[in-house]
Amino acid sequence: MNNFKAIIFDMDGLLLDSEKISFDTFNETLKLFNLEKENKLFYQMIGKDEKSWKNLLKENLSGKTDPNKFAKVWSDLYKKETTSKPIPIKDGAVALLNHLKDLKLITAIATSTKTNTAKEKLKNARLLEYFQLVIGGDQVKKGKPNPDIYLHVADKLSVNPQQCLALEDSENGVKSAISANMRVIQIPDMVQPSNELKQLGHTVLASLEDVICYDFSSFPSVLGGNVYESYN
Repeated sequence: MNNFKAIIFDMDGLLLDSEKISFDTFNETLKLFNLEKENKLFYQMIGKDEKSWKNLLKENLSGKTDPNKFAKVWSDLYKKETTSKPIPIKDGAVALLNHLKDLKLITAIATSTKTNTAKEKLKNARLLEYFQLVIGGDQVKKGKPNPDIYLHVADKLSVNPQQCLALEDSENGVKSAISANMRVIQIPDMVQPSNELKQLGHTVLASLEDVICYDFSSFPSVLGGNVYESYN
C-alpha cells in the first residue's frame, strides 16, 4: 500500500452505514405519497450528487406527484435520522484508518454529499480527524460517475491520479474513480457489482478490514475500463 501517495474514500455506504437510512426514509416517503411501486428508483440514485438524484426524481415521478415536494419530505426525514445521533460506522473503517495513519499515508474524502454536510457527518462519527481533505459534490460541475471529483481531489493534494487508491461502494463511484485513472477497490454495500462493472478490472472485497491484509503485490497496474470516458 506504500506504493500509493494517497488513499481516497467515498463516504456514504463505505465509511458510514448511511445508505440503509437513506433507503428506509425513501420508502417511508413513498408510502406518504402512495408511490410504493417506485421503490426500485432508489438504486439508480446511489452514489449520485443532489442535482443528479433530484433530476431522476423529476424524470420518474413527474405526473405522479410533485418531485420537489417529494425531495423535500425525503430530505427532511433523512436529516432527522442522521443528525439526531451519529451514523453507524461500517465494519473495519476505524481499523483501516488507523492502519493508514500508522503508514503516514495521505487520506481524503470524495463524496457526492455536500462538503459541509459531509464534514458534519464525519465529525459526529469521530472520523473527520483522519482526513487531510474533504471534497463534496458541490465542489465539482459533474458528479459521479464522471471523474471530476476524483481529479479535483488529486489536484488539491498535488498527487498524480495514477498514484491514488480509491475506495468505493457504488457503481457510480467505481466508474468515477476508474475514469480518473485511479486504481480502485470496491466494498459493495446495498448493491453487488454487475457483470458489466466487473469487466472494468477493479478489485472487489467484502469489507474495509480486508483492505488491511490485502496482497497489493498482485494488484492490477492498469484497469480495463474506458479511462476518461464521459458519462453524460
